Amino acid sequence: MVFTRTIRGRVFGRQHQRSWHVARVIIDASNTLILLIGGAIAPVPNYQLKKKQLMNGTSMSSPNACGCLALVISALKHQKISFTPFSLKRAIENTARHIDNVDRLTQGHGLIQVTEAFEYSKKTADISHWRLDVKFPQRNNARGLYVRDAWEFNALIERNMEVLPIFAQSITNTDKVQFEIKLNVKCTVPGVKVAEHLVLMAERKLGSY
Repeated sequence: MVFTRTIRGRVFGRQHQRSWHVARVIIDASNTLILLIGGAIAPVPNYQLKKKQLMNGTSMSSPNACGCLALVISALKHQKISFTPFSLKRAIENTARHIDNVDRLTQGHGLIQVTEAFEYSKKTADISHWRLDVKFPQRNNARGLYVRDAWEFNALIERNMEVLPIFAQSITNTDKVQFEIKLNVKCTVPGVKVAEHLVLMAERKLGSY
């Protein structure tokens, strides 16, 4: 960072963001998953009359993401620890480092942490073969809620949230019959109330907020 950017010292946070960045904000509140370093001195075509150039963007951050996940997968395989795409995604989401002064829609869960993701995968290997899919039926099965229009703040609004367990292909019907989890639901946003407890089997379950 210090070398490629020609800066006086190390920085972290808002100043650490690259100038080329995309943050998605769509109707169902889907946004950036994680942050990764996305800058490199890379080769460019000869017609530019220079050998290399400092470049930013997903062309650099995507290989970084693949390399980080490859390290986690390699360590899990070496120690013969079971994992699935479900568990890898859950691991990087729950261990990413939050960056102060960067808004949540921009950074998602935060900056990826390889070692922490590996340790999390080891601790949660027994739940690696399923994930929870959350939808809001009253919002065309949106994956989240993005409340911004004035009329939505004028009165109390009640919405149903649908939770469905999604299983890996290796899960048998017997495993599904035995599946039962007890969930505690918590909302960290002021002004929103949710049902606090949810018992989930291998079927859809509705809750309200």
